[in-house]
Amino acid sequence: MLPDAPAPDHRRTRTARLRLDAPMPGDLEPLHEIHADPRVWTHFPSLRFTRVAQTRGMLERFTTGWQAAGLGPWIVREIGADPGDPASVLGNGGCDLRGDAPDGLFWNLGYRLAPHAQGKGYAQELSAAAVAAAESSCAYPLPWACGARR
Repeated sequence: MLPDAPAPDHRRTRTARLRLDAPMPGDLEPLHEIHADPRVWTHFPSLRFTRVAQTRGMLERFTTGWQAAGLGPWIVREIGADPGDPASVLGNGGCDLRGDAPDGLFWNLGYRLAPHAQGKGYAQELSAAAVAAAESSCAYPLPWACGARR
């Protein structure tokens, strides 16, 4: 039997154009601006954030997910962007563990991007990275991902 491989660290992931980082406290304000913008909620306006506390709660859930599963939604920026610059935040996205153990856990793929970041293929790019990260996570594997590792 082979020893278990160390879990991959997905906290700082890069794609061809995107910097995908686990959330930090400084991400609160720029994410709230995005989540409060009615243009990103045209499909479901009643879910638009109207209070910073809603965004804070979302970030707390993201952080809890990262701690529990080693994967969660990222903060999205372009490659080369300064993570200390709030204007660099394009949105958030990735896989988020949902449901209840033991049989109801599943990875939920989602994203929310600022209007100026939409229509550039960023959602597709970050979604591909998120699915790849979830497939490499055998703590909570996708049904087809970890059969060879058991």
